[in-house]
Amino acid sequence: MKFVEVAIEAKNIDKLLLEALQSICAYINWPVGHVHYPDSAKEKLNPSEIWYTKGKKD
Repeated sequence: MKFVEVAIEAKNIDKLLLEALQSICAYINWPVGHVHYPDSAKEKLNPSEIWYTKGKKD
């Protein structure tokens, strides 16, 4: 699915980020991916609960 279609269909930002992460990991053949968010001062990254693991279904 194209990213624009996913963005239109996404119910929330976490769903959109998960779909993007899955696409990126599949493209570069990474078995695991994890989303991090910048803090408000944009000085560090904070881990999210959004993970991709190859072969795992949510």
